[in-house]
Amino acid sequence: GSTSNDIAFEVRKDTTDTALKILGNGNVGIGVGISSPGYELHVKGSGSGYVRVDNTVAGNSGDVRVSLAKNGTTFGQIGQFSSSDFVISSQTSLGFITNGQNFSNGTRAVTIDTSGNLLVGMTSPSNLTTGFSARANSLSSFCRDTASTGSAVLAVNKKTGDGDIVIIQ
Repeated sequence: GSTSNDIAFEVRKDTTDTALKILGNGNVGIGVGISSPGYELHVKGSGSGYVRVDNTVAGNSGDVRVSLAKNGTTFGQIGQFSSSDFVISSQTSLGFITNGQNFSNGTRAVTIDTSGNLLVGMTSPSNLTTGFSARANSLSSFCRDTASTGSAVLAVNKKTGDGDIVIIQ
């Protein structure tokens, strides 16, 4: 809603629908019916809900990216970087969360850590944790129940010089 602190800038689609609104607290709303933006940038769509970042520079000289930062420090980016590849970059591990509407109440389902390890159902590589671990420079394993086996159900080694190639328990 409007308060006396709102910036006097509002664009209307018609006499009833606000299309652009800037509030006094800095929140900006874009979209039909966005009279009270609840976030720093709140985009509300009445159709397919697309947000587009477009670069018109020809060739690979212009990246297209969205940078995520906290207190001035970039911790992640998504976009197209000097190639045709779509990239998600992270300063630390990259996680995928399920069963939650936000970061605080979800379950970390998949993690890619800074060593390139792919971890499913766990957040750090371990042969004794239920889940799947595909490690870049070590033993990869699948473990369903450590209580009964005491170790991984299936383990695959990276090369023959490291001992057994496949271990099934």
